[in-house]
Amino acid sequence: MHLVYVAGPFRGATPFDVAQNVRRAEFFGLLVAKAGAVPVIPHTLFANFDKSLPDAFWLDATMDILKRCDGIVAIPGWQRSVGAKAEVAWAEANLSYKCLFGETRDAWPTPESTAALVDFVAFMKAQVTPHGR
Repeated sequence: MHLVYVAGPFRGATPFDVAQNVRRAEFFGLLVAKAGAVPVIPHTLFANFDKSLPDAFWLDATMDILKRCDGIVAIPGWQRSVGAKAEVAWAEANLSYKCLFGETRDAWPTPESTAALVDFVAFMKAQVTPHGR
């Protein structure tokens, strides 16, 4: 199956903000899964490790995970995240399959963003073998 990395903000001013960022990434990841690809959501992998190691460790770790994926979905708000901006920059140079959402006040999936994700996954699946290798 195809692996699709979900990029977006993780850190927040409060634990509640972090939890909302994780939930939002999960929501978009579920849409990726419903479209037929495997969502790779680093937010969920490391949510309970926040502040346990320097941010640089987690940024390096998530970049390594991204490099094993076939495509990337950058959820609304990614432009405000240092980590997501670096991930998108790497994906722009190295991945053929990108679904980058613009800035929006409604950072939760809408019918339009859901349809865009379905189209993105279908296109990717028709063009590339899993893991691009």
